Amino acid sequence: MDSKKIIRGFLKDSVEIARRISMVKKVQVTFSDEQLKLIKRLRGTMGFSDSDVVRNIVIFYLSEKSYIKEEISNKMKSESG
Repeated sequence: MDSKKIIRGFLKDSVEIARRISMVKKVQVTFSDEQLKLIKRLRGTMGFSDSDVVRNIVIFYLSEKSYIKEEISNKMKSESG
């Protein structure tokens, strides 16, 4: 399978998971010129705008560290019990 398709599928699923976990909030973040260049280079593969790219990087990091899985598990436990 094409790696771009895999990444897009993962990101789409990750955004949906994040939306289910909590309400949407805006956060102001400051980046250096070098960081912003990297974010702009990732447009198209990790999102369609700078905010999409940053959001997906954060979601990917949280997912990789299992924070999202833990949060969903804790939420399901509290709703069922």
